[in-house]
Amino acid sequence: MGITHKLHIALRKVFAVLPRPARFAIYRSFVECDPQPDARLVLKIAETQQELEACFSLLHDAYVSSGFMKPDPSGMRVTVYHALPTTTTLCAKFDGEVVGTLSLIRESLIGFPLQSIFDLTEVRAKHGHIAEVSALAVHPKFRKTSCTNHCCCFTG
Repeated sequence: MGITHKLHIALRKVFAVLPRPARFAIYRSFVECDPQPDARLVLKIAETQQELEACFSLLHDAYVSSGFMKPDPSGMRVTVYHALPTTTTLCAKFDGEVVGTLSLIRESLIGFPLQSIFDLTEVRAKHGHIAEVSALAVHPKFRKTSCTNHCCCFTG
């Protein structure tokens, strides 16, 4: 376990004791959101086979480098949820290259991936629709961090 990973774990523990509003204010301070991004950046729904394959390949590489999964011979990370009509995969393209991805998983008969870890009873009791944002990855050259253990740079 590298020093960066140990630091990441320690910081998570420190942030966990802070009140929620303070913790979220700190998290938001780490985010840069340019109101006028480079015109070469396009955010869109992945529609073509090539876009989807690029998204799943980027996700695979990010998960493998983080230790979340072992390399798959396909070079892609795809789940059963990605095959459902209730899932939408989004991509960020820069100069035509997919450099970021995330999937929005709406409720289906098989529920959500996070249900294997979290009880959603309280969430379901509230009014409205729920969805899970999952399978996030950003190409390393577009991350604003010196972190080499990418688990602190994205969630998925």
